[in-house]
Amino acid sequence: MKKYEEIYDEVLRLRKEGASYYEIRNILQQQYSLDVPKSTLSYWLRHIHTPKNDGKGRPKSDQRLNKLRNCPETGYTLGAYLGDGYKHYEVKAKKYMVLLPVKDKEFAEEFARSAAVALGRSKPYRAYYIRSEETWLARAYSRELYLLSMRVKDHNDISAIIPYVEHCQECVKSFIRGFADAEGGPIVSTKRIKISNTNLQLLRYIKHLLQQLGIYSRIYYGGFKSHYYEPENCYITSKKALYELHICRKEDIRRYAAIIGFTVDKKRIRLQQLLQAITNNPT
Repeated sequence: MKKYEEIYDEVLRLRKEGASYYEIRNILQQQYSLDVPKSTLSYWLRHIHTPKNDGKGRPKSDQRLNKLRNCPETGYTLGAYLGDGYKHYEVKAKKYMVLLPVKDKEFAEEFARSAAVALGRSKPYRAYYIRSEETWLARAYSRELYLLSMRVKDHNDISAIIPYVEHCQECVKSFIRGFADAEGGPIVSTKRIKISNTNLQLLRYIKHLLQQLGIYSRIYYGGFKSHYYEPENCYITSKKALYELHICRKEDIRRYAAIIGFTVDKKRIRLQQLLQAITNNPT
């Protein structure tokens, strides 16, 4: 540790004399045979983290704290998460994360991209394929997003997401598209778009947002949906009431397709088939 404290003091001295990061790294390489990353030098010189453990930490305004932004990508991230996602906290690593396990690669990639933009990252998160489960998994690290999702999913506090979802009309559209990518799809045989979920309050909120966009919809009771849990190696079946939001009128289907649509390829194809079906059959 004393060696690093000595190197730290040398870095401060070199920087005070006007040396660049590149020059400092070269000098440290020659004197100590140590390759100090540029990011570490940045932390030291900004007095965020130091070998002397007297750093002040990251400032609250630092974007790398993963603060949510008001943008359409935040709307999409929230919509997709509330449909198919779940949250997780790694105790040892002290990491907060939200995860999206899905079957469609493009859905996982869009969630990963949107979450990165929503959290101010310069690079997108990655989507991983889990071969044993034949599932694509995308995850984002953010305490704020974790706590926000907990308020909605665990405490049914829809008001928590309103500032992000209703920030602008594009945010509204993106939120609905993210939720529909997870929980909805076109039904060509019955000529409608259907979105299903066990949270009636959330579906009513989706219905309200659709109405703001000039799209009429109705909510129906859809029976029971089974959920399986495995606490302490004991299987428990929990049945929850399922509710369905239907968009049936032709003008509403066309408007949904024009301003919202789907991200998942197979749903986009079925949407085109649905548009063709309602065009060919005017009754």
